Amino acid sequence: MAASLHSELPGMTAWTGGTPPRPLSQIGRLERALCRREFRRQLLEYRSCWGGLPERHLARLFWNRARHDAHATCRNADRLLAQARPDLRRRGQ
Repeated sequence: MAASLHSELPGMTAWTGGTPPRPLSQIGRLERALCRREFRRQLLEYRSCWGGLPERHLARLFWNRARHDAHATCRNADRLLAQARPDLRRRGQ
């Protein structure tokens, strides 16, 4: 199941302000998967450049960035879907 979910993930949107992410227990599956994927990507990039895992304070920065970017991505996706729905109703779909 996880493999198919990861293959369908959208590109990330950078969080530039607005609403903060909700606690992990309150977010959906897609947002959680985006967060994990982005965090792992950042760890792999760090490892390829520096040859090891980051210290805890850097890992925390990566996690926070992943959480906020995943939230922004899902927030923007929800906004785009809401804008598309009226157009689909007008076309009779």
